[in-house]
Amino acid sequence: MSTVDLALARRRERLDAGPPPRPGWRPWLLLAAYAGCWAMFGYGLGDAAHCPVATGYLAPELQPPNQTPALLWMLFVGVFAGMLLGLAADGELGAILGGAGGTAGAFAINLGATALGLWRGAADRWTAPPAGLLRRRRHPALGRGRLAELECAVLGAGAAGRARRCWRPWR
Repeated sequence: MSTVDLALARRRERLDAGPPPRPGWRPWLLLAAYAGCWAMFGYGLGDAAHCPVATGYLAPELQPPNQTPALLWMLFVGVFAGMLLGLAADGELGAILGGAGGTAGAFAINLGATALGLWRGAADRWTAPPAGLLRRRRHPALGRGRLAELECAVLGAGAAGRARRCWRPWR
């Protein structure tokens, strides 16, 4: 039987080894490329969602032609490159964060970059509906106070003094 405490010996070895080395610029470049691939996938997804399936609220003359999305290649390149870089990114993050932190970090980068790309891809191609579709009527039980004045100002009916002319109760 040994008289050496194994936990104490491991702790002493870790203290003597010093702090772990800081990661250089290569892992951060890899993680940036990994995030960029998933952002490219999200951007392509936003472009694909803009095709006629998602534009049913537009008038027929405003709808884009029914064709293949211009950035459809981004879906495939982003996913495949992201999956391949994900293997290396998981290993690098595992070395930096240790253990399961690599998998969780890669998953967080994946979701965050995809959401950012989808947001930008959808926002860059969003077409506002015509102004006439925004006007709606209010039920008279809601009152004609500040809500009616605000609605008239937003819809371009003029200042609060002309709110009575703007108000259209249900018929």
